[in-house]
Amino acid sequence: MRLSRRGFLGFLGVGTVAALSQFLPGVSRKEGEEVKIPLATLVIQVTGLEETQIFYELPGRSVLSLLMAAGMRVQIEGYSGGTLVHAINGVSNGSEGMWSYTINKKEPGEWGVDYPLNEGDVVEWTYS
Repeated sequence: MRLSRRGFLGFLGVGTVAALSQFLPGVSRKEGEEVKIPLATLVIQVTGLEETQIFYELPGRSVLSLLMAAGMRVQIEGYSGGTLVHAINGVSNGSEGMWSYTINKKEPGEWGVDYPLNEGDVVEWTYS
């Protein structure tokens, strides 16, 4: 699925993006100030399945908000070190595998899903 920046923002509506920005972590804005939300690419793969889902130019301030922007059903669990994704679209961590992610083909060094994104980042979630 390929969505252009214009198509996705048009789908949400500019007012929706502005309204959502007040709830994004790390965003503070003054009245009338435009908020810059990084656009990133999301790749989701499940080992053993041939289908890979790719979403281009989604707005997201963190790896979790990027999943939510793609419309994924996400189950999270809080731990002392942060928040982890337990399931994406009904595929849960367990004996068969576990969700992990990389940003620009590198492990982020933090295991929580609040890791901040930059413009153009590629986030790859893999279940293996």
